[in-house]
Amino acid sequence: MKEMTAEVPGAEPSYAEALAGARRTAELGDDAMLLAWYDGIHGQGYPDVPECTPGQEGWEAYAANRGANVAVTVNGGAYRFLFLAPDSRG
Repeated sequence: MKEMTAEVPGAEPSYAEALAGARRTAELGDDAMLLAWYDGIHGQGYPDVPECTPGQEGWEAYAANRGANVAVTVNGGAYRFLFLAPDSRG
């Protein structure tokens, strides 16, 4: 999986600001699908699924099992987004 980091102004950016920053940093087109994300500010992953892989959060396993190939961590962990990008070689 291709790992990237993004910095968005502000200590606690909104979900929309963080997602826009992640897409911009990863240069993702409209065809990239957001599979899962983690809101580190509130400690909640989405989709909210039970942990199904030992040592991995449920939201991460969900994305991995669906082919996530781009991960973008925003502001040191305030948010983390996992995408399926058809044109990425991960």
